[in-house]
Amino acid sequence: GSDNLQTEIKLVRSGRVENFLVRMAPMNEDRDLKGYVVAFDDITSLVSAQRSAAWGDVARRIAHEIKNPLTPIQLSAERIIKKFSPLLTDTPKLAAVLGHPIAQSKSPLMHGHWLKKNQISGDYFAIDIPPARFSETVRMLFDLGFSGFNVTIPHKEQALAFADDATPRAQRIGASNTLIRKDNGNINADNTDGYGFMTNLISQSIAWQPSIGPSLVLGAGGAARAILVALLDAGAPKIYLCNRTRARAEDLAAEISDLIEVIEWQDKEDILPKVFTVVNSTSLGMIGKPALDFDLTHVNPRALVADLIYAPLETQLLKDARARGCEVVGGIGMLLHQGVPGFEAWFGTRPVVDQELEALVLT
Repeated sequence: GSDNLQTEIKLVRSGRVENFLVRMAPMNEDRDLKGYVVAFDDITSLVSAQRSAAWGDVARRIAHEIKNPLTPIQLSAERIIKKFSPLLTDTPKLAAVLGHPIAQSKSPLMHGHWLKKNQISGDYFAIDIPPARFSETVRMLFDLGFSGFNVTIPHKEQALAFADDATPRAQRIGASNTLIRKDNGNINADNTDGYGFMTNLISQSIAWQPSIGPSLVLGAGGAARAILVALLDAGAPKIYLCNRTRARAEDLAAEISDLIEVIEWQDKEDILPKVFTVVNSTSLGMIGKPALDFDLTHVNPRALVADLIYAPLETQLLKDARARGCEVVGGIGMLLHQGVPGFEAWFGTRPVVDQELEALVLT
């Protein structure tokens, strides 16, 4: 790590944030080992592992290096990796979601469910990393043996730049939400947001076809980038894009495709009769956020209306669209489906998105 790096990594376990002191808990053969905490020279870091004799052996050996296990440990990352990496060959695979903040993430619940369901020896964490410390911390975690990461706000652009190579869709979107360590050691960046979005719509809809006519997308943030690329790749002939800040929408349209036409925010109702897909990628309508002011009186009844928000499960937009005969799709499915490719890459098993998982994530 850098000389002045002081990064606190917070692990979110079972929905609560645990801020650990940089200490080694007392460990002995009679105690059920729950994990270990290590401080590298100038990095406040935490790695916790469970259900593994190998990890336990690593922890006990580190503890043996100091006279008092309750004293903060000062060891270099290089020394740890060199000395103990031979012990880690049979340890559980590890992955995490990285963000700032990250306490709200549902990913640990989702991936933890898949690990248990598939009886996989592994673990998945949520780690809070300040943007200025992203690259150094991710590099350290990969060195420690992590298989990869989900990446969320505000790190998606940094994740793409960090990787050695990237999938075409990640390059087109200009951001990555999934980092995968390949067998050759290279870090690959992918973006599965569009995959999650499209898979959710296709699984929930009876007859929706994106190529049947124009689409309307509200918002021009990171999620919108993935949605626009996914719709175009699926054959959408034209996309109307509107954002409260028009300039941001214009920049996004210019970057992605000339099939995207930017319209004024106040004109979004005017084109409703001629679009066949409506997507809200903004936070408007989310619990704790302002309402989305969107009159669907003239919406095309053949249109599919999707909202990326999943809190509440059914937004006012979806209620209004359903009342006018439209097919509607909520955002929880996109969250679940976007996690599938990463889990398969890290843990070697393709997980299933089902009602049991949805119910767990929504609790």
